[in-house]
Amino acid sequence: MTGFNDERVRLLAAICREMQRLVGLNPFFLPTRKLGRLLGASWSSVARWLVALETLGVIHLAPGEVRRRGGSRSPHYHCDISFPSAKRSGQSNTAADLQAEAHQSQGRSQLSNQPTITAAAAVSV
Repeated sequence: MTGFNDERVRLLAAICREMQRLVGLNPFFLPTRKLGRLLGASWSSVARWLVALETLGVIHLAPGEVRRRGGSRSPHYHCDISFPSAKRSGQSNTAADLQAEAHQSQGRSQLSNQPTITAAAAVSV
């Protein structure tokens, strides 16, 4: 992702991409306080970065989600970043194209947010 000087924003975008890959077509939750600790930033900075990524069209709120000012809960998102390996092979692997993977992952058990985010960050680096 170009246009961001802070490497932490790029890592956040990569985490979003990997989270979407892990959950298939389902929306994913990004706890800003845990992400802040993981990225070495304040939770409010992470929240602003998520709004910026949403403005750029990298992520969008899941259907029915509403961001509330001063709310105590982070919304669920969908990510629309293509995967680099898919670009090289001529395929598109955005969230809308991951339906086959979603069907395969339905039988998997749900993971808690912290191990999933940590796993996504490890894969992205």
